[in-house]
Amino acid sequence: MEQILIEVINRFRGRIPPDVLEELEAAIGSLLDQRENSSTPKGVLEKVALATGQAICDIAGNNRRQSLVAARALYSVACRKLGIADETAAKEINRDRTMCVHYCLHHKRTTNFKKYLENYEKIYGKI
Repeated sequence: MEQILIEVINRFRGRIPPDVLEELEAAIGSLLDQRENSSTPKGVLEKVALATGQAICDIAGNNRRQSLVAARALYSVACRKLGIADETAAKEINRDRTMCVHYCLHHKRTTNFKKYLENYEKIYGKI
């Protein structure tokens, strides 16, 4: 778990507000715990998407291109560390990433992770 957090922190150091970084660390820690206790990546991918969406929302603000770059970089790190590499997972990652990028760009004022999760679940259903 420490390695993925170090990599994410180093990649985005200075661009993620400290409170968001804490929430992102907690989300990734939870992902890794869930991954160890489950054989399927289904819910894990959606939660990676949530964590990524929250992070890029705060990193990139209004810059759509920078948001997509940040999303790809964070996904690459997170999914590699989680061991998600098969074709099915890749398709889901693309779908979830796109959905989260669009969601974040249209709801930029949402900065609290729990509130973001509640809003996500209202629109896309419970995870």
